[in-house]
Amino acid sequence: MLNLPKKTEYGKKIPKTKFYQNLNLPNKVKQQFVEEIETIFWQNKISPDTINASAGKEVSEIEVIEIQLHQKGISKNILEIIDQGIPYHLIFVLTFSSEAQIGIGYKEKIKKKDDKYRVERYYFSEWVSLDRLAIDLKGLNLDRMYENLLRYYIPDDRPQSDIRHQIFSA
Repeated sequence: MLNLPKKTEYGKKIPKTKFYQNLNLPNKVKQQFVEEIETIFWQNKISPDTINASAGKEVSEIEVIEIQLHQKGISKNILEIIDQGIPYHLIFVLTFSSEAQIGIGYKEKIKKKDDKYRVERYYFSEWVSLDRLAIDLKGLNLDRMYENLLRYYIPDDRPQSDIRHQIFSA
């Protein structure tokens, strides 16, 4: 899937409960996990160990998380909870039936000296058939790769040199 190098394949199933069992979430949110998500897989790990690129200042790894859905679409708060539960930059592959869509979030550090991030916005591809789903990793380090992926999905025909400015002016 995604035409990523074989060395990046990880293929581990993650129980849905891992994301909310230790959080004090309302039952309504836990129910969303059950109603919206069928299965979660950690499909790929993109890191200096698995591809020919160095770590960046902000991005040390990019994880590809496949979420098999019960319906077409997912609530943003569910993605945020998953994002908070995995301390790396994520690419979501949302699948339903024979279709899929890519989701990616723009993350900023909560505090300059802290290693915790907050997703400011999510961007999504169109739904396409699974066999047409692919991503193109471009860049010499993981910062540039992640930024280039973000730029690809930002609905803005006026690319800016500063990704943050592009995000907040879109």
